[in-house]
Amino acid sequence: MIDKKDVFILGTAYCGSTLLGNALNGHSRIAYAGEVSRLPGFDVGAPERLCPVCASQGKPCDVWSDEFCARMVARGPGRIFETYREAAADAPIVVDGSKSVNWFRKVMADSAKPDNPFVIVAVRNPFSFVDSCRRRDGYEAWLAANIWRDTVFDVLRTVAHHGLPHIVVRYEDLSRAPESTLKQICAFLSVSFEAGMLEFWTKPLHGLGGNAGAYVWFDSFRRHGQFSTKEDEQVAAEYASKAFGGWTDEKWCSQLDAAQRNTVVQTPMLPGMCSLVGYSLEDLISRASRDVPDSAKAA
Repeated sequence: MIDKKDVFILGTAYCGSTLLGNALNGHSRIAYAGEVSRLPGFDVGAPERLCPVCASQGKPCDVWSDEFCARMVARGPGRIFETYREAAADAPIVVDGSKSVNWFRKVMADSAKPDNPFVIVAVRNPFSFVDSCRRRDGYEAWLAANIWRDTVFDVLRTVAHHGLPHIVVRYEDLSRAPESTLKQICAFLSVSFEAGMLEFWTKPLHGLGGNAGAYVWFDSFRRHGQFSTKEDEQVAAEYASKAFGGWTDEKWCSQLDAAQRNTVVQTPMLPGMCSLVGYSLEDLISRASRDVPDSAKAA
């Protein structure tokens, strides 16, 4: 019998948390709830009540009904895992992909806080994060770099304060080598790896919100999925043409110019945060120098 585990994914935006949660949901003993903090009534993050896969199938979600959403909020943050587990065939391991440290603190401060919490720290390299923030949110490179550093620091400090078991998962590792990465996570959660995780789109998924690009392997979403922006739709189409695994999104190598890359490198304390989550700035800079166009190098 597998012990019940309540798993938080914590990290920055654009860290690959939706892809990670979807892949974990491919395991027979794991259910991914999505970004629970965004449920109206919890109000951490932009409000969201949409299950993207069910919506793309043109039907109400089998889990996230109005009644279930109301029950989830009424029971409070500390009982989100228990409540979702009841609706998800009693899966022993439930994953919340909210990412927010503030939400995590809110859940852990509840009198009915989870009994057996685990944490997955999801990260993406700071250059890629800065590029995403620049293109999608209009942030300057210096601001995005500071957000990456502060968020990673806050996550690591908070997890250490609570003394919880945790594992760092880098987006680049998951997207390039999903099998080996998922095997490490399964070992962390004390379950055996299942090959079905590499075809997670073949299993029913009822996750709240998330990045549209992580749903493109679901046939219904590829044909009828909803996108917030034209760029989201274009990125999703690019992802849909590729397999799950064997590649990673490295647009940042050509999108960030030399000045922007230097801004990231020179951000105080950022190199130390990189080391703590397994990134080598030297390796990343070397990759960008190889791949960036000459016009960007001269900028």
